[in-house]
Amino acid sequence: MERRSFLKLSCGLGAGILLSSLGVSVLPIEAFAQELTKYDRIKTAKQSTSICCYCAVGCGLLCSTDTKTGKIRGMEALLRWELEPYGMVSPGVFMEWLEQDPCIFDLGNWILRTALTDVQKLREETEGFFVNVNVAAAQLERREFRSAVMNILKETGAKPEELCLELTERCRDLDIHFLRGEVEFFHSQGIKIALDDFGTGNSSLSLALELPFDELKVDMSFIRDIKQKPQNQAMVQSIVDYARRTNTETCIEGIEDKEVSDYIEKFGSTWQQGYYYSKPVPIEQFEEVLREKATEKE
Repeated sequence: MERRSFLKLSCGLGAGILLSSLGVSVLPIEAFAQELTKYDRIKTAKQSTSICCYCAVGCGLLCSTDTKTGKIRGMEALLRWELEPYGMVSPGVFMEWLEQDPCIFDLGNWILRTALTDVQKLREETEGFFVNVNVAAAQLERREFRSAVMNILKETGAKPEELCLELTERCRDLDIHFLRGEVEFFHSQGIKIALDDFGTGNSSLSLALELPFDELKVDMSFIRDIKQKPQNQAMVQSIVDYARRTNTETCIEGIEDKEVSDYIEKFGSTWQQGYYYSKPVPIEQFEEVLREKATEKE
């Protein structure tokens, strides 16, 4: 059984690319960060230190490797924000608010363009390299989203099969008929669709039954203390078995050490993701990570 592992990477933005340049006021987040400080909770707003120090916003990349060859095969774009004096602010702090701002469409397009541009840098080294990009409900609802994705693919020279769009939690609240139409359109263009945080919320199971997803991402909450929790083991195994029977890939998130990685392997998922493989690193260091992981498999 083939097992693939995930690495998290980060690519920095130019110093001039800030949320404010996209028309976003930073005041709500500053206020929230101050509240975190007041209650001594600022640590919950910090992520990895992988974002380049000159950036205010960063696009992280989650990468996958083929364990048979040791080659990294793909990556997922993630948003990170460094806000002084609070440090790295967790997406959990600002994404819900940000997704309600009109700028999310332009910001999402920028993330997509940046990620697909980086894919081209790695295409020659790794055959079949791909990128996963999270899609907010506010993006998906825009009539011009389809054309924006196709135009960015054309601009960057990326191939449709090199892109997988991940539907985030809030996408689950959209009308099922609308979602089916979007999934069918992108499938017709050769683009894959993944469902993030599968197993959480009331609608993820019904969506998986209704829509032909290419990948289900098992939420990391199932992996915490999985060796001590038979119910978590049963849930993860059932998800993987369901996905296998429906010809759907699976990614298990939250792999933090080798012990957990070895234990999770028995479930037979397609991918694994977590800090065990690598914490986020700048895109400039990506080739070094590629070489290191390939050497480990030799």
